[in-house]
Amino acid sequence: MNIRAMCGAIFICSAIAMIPAVSMATIAQGKNEEQISSKLQHLAKTWADKKPEDIVKSMYVDETEITGEGVPELYTGHQALVGLIGHLMESSKSTTIDLNRFKQLTDNVAYTWVTWNVTPADASAPFQMKSLFVWKKIGNDWRIVADMFANGAMPN
Repeated sequence: MNIRAMCGAIFICSAIAMIPAVSMATIAQGKNEEQISSKLQHLAKTWADKKPEDIVKSMYVDETEITGEGVPELYTGHQALVGLIGHLMESSKSTTIDLNRFKQLTDNVAYTWVTWNVTPADASAPFQMKSLFVWKKIGNDWRIVADMFANGAMPN
């Protein structure tokens, strides 16, 4: 076997050996995106129940920081989060959430861009908000550790 053929064979064997590692990482990322998507759908479905304590316990950590467009405060701490989520729930009748982007940064950290489609509790017109969520995997559960929101839908 000549040197060129031997180098080619070594390259092919090396590439084949890497396929399981790449495939496993892709599978893990897909599973994590699926878990986060499921949590977002649960959030949207339970929003109308108007139980902010349940939402905060299942979606956030006490150290989560939330702020948004036109909001001068940075909300953090369990009671502050419950108060903010409760206020947002009171003003809406229902909501759906579209997962626009998912990016896994490490095995235990990811971020998502989402669009909220909100039907207000009063007779005003439905509207959209966009949020950037930073997620941290704690045990087997993904939780939001930072949340930034603004008016309008997430652009494509």
